[in-house]
Amino acid sequence: MAKQEKFLLLSLEEDKAKELANAISNETSRKILNYLTEKEASEHKLAKNLKLPASTINYNIKNLLKANLIEVKDFYWSEKGNKINMYQVANKLIVISPKHDVNELKVNIKRILPVALLSFITTGFIYIFTKTKNLVSFGVQAPQKALDSSRGLVAESASITQDTSQTPTEIFQQIIHEPNYALWFFLGSLFVIVVYVLINLIRKKK
Repeated sequence: MAKQEKFLLLSLEEDKAKELANAISNETSRKILNYLTEKEASEHKLAKNLKLPASTINYNIKNLLKANLIEVKDFYWSEKGNKINMYQVANKLIVISPKHDVNELKVNIKRILPVALLSFITTGFIYIFTKTKNLVSFGVQAPQKALDSSRGLVAESASITQDTSQTPTEIFQQIIHEPNYALWFFLGSLFVIVVYVLINLIRKKK
């Protein structure tokens, strides 16, 4: 099965852009889209719930498929042996470009999207790892500090108050002031993406 792209890049001069505009401007098509955003449905179910003729639903479904606004998620066989498609809203990012350099822009988007996605995922892992590390550190250090303080009770009673009062505060402050590695990584990744886009724009102007 061919891999489906997660974004749709169109030029205003393409026929697909016109199909997209016609589909969005049609009231029946908008009703179908609104319904499919909630749950998937077949043509028969759409006609029944929207109280529209089956022929009208079929016509608009074809237009929405051409415009890549919906897609076939699954299908089943009816009692009469007919194939019934189940439709859902297409999970795609639609980008409309007013210029002719659609292919070049498409290549640039393909390059940026994986980097941006990887940055978000890595940022999440770093954030979770940092929080988990801090919690484990707090869980290990607090009992140890308490044990050290209890031993100090026998050795020197005068130092009890100072040790027990400073230990939890120092540990908590250490956790609070822990560098936010996830935030810095995200900002760095965002900076690299912005620089990459600016460099491409400068090259186009030359």
